[in-house]
Amino acid sequence: MATFWEFYHTTFRPTGLTTTVGGAITSAQLAGDLNELFAYVDGPPSGSETAEYQYRKIHVKNASTVQLTGVRAWIDAVEHSEQIAIGIESGNASTSTNGTTAPTDPSIEFLQPNAYSTGLNIDTLPASQSTGIWIRQTLSGIDEPDPYATLRVNVGGIK
Repeated sequence: MATFWEFYHTTFRPTGLTTTVGGAITSAQLAGDLNELFAYVDGPPSGSETAEYQYRKIHVKNASTVQLTGVRAWIDAVEHSEQIAIGIESGNASTSTNGTTAPTDPSIEFLQPNAYSTGLNIDTLPASQSTGIWIRQTLSGIDEPDPYATLRVNVGGIK
């Protein structure tokens, strides 16, 4: 069975919220472990009308030997759907000055696609090439925060 997609960490992947996030692809693949991407943070107090954001970035790589077209990314199995949105960057090396600041690439639009048909358009991804996917976690007035909320990032395309 051919492998088409692999997910990788970025150059800057802090465990807290105070240092740079994002950057270029590394050789370290994501394992899918709890706490692998997001730092645990207390959400704003219950009833608060302000939201806080936490940003992280991963890279998706076409691990096949063929160019793939119609490539899209979407999320599903999101435990708290109101908290998670994704955005595709136009290049591969955008960063964020810290975990709570939006990425430097102004073209990134954060949405919540939940199927291939509504997925964010990556378009064409040649063999061995990658692109960045930013994930934004929104925290707001939560009565009982869940430090282990889960989600799945999917990528699909045409061979």
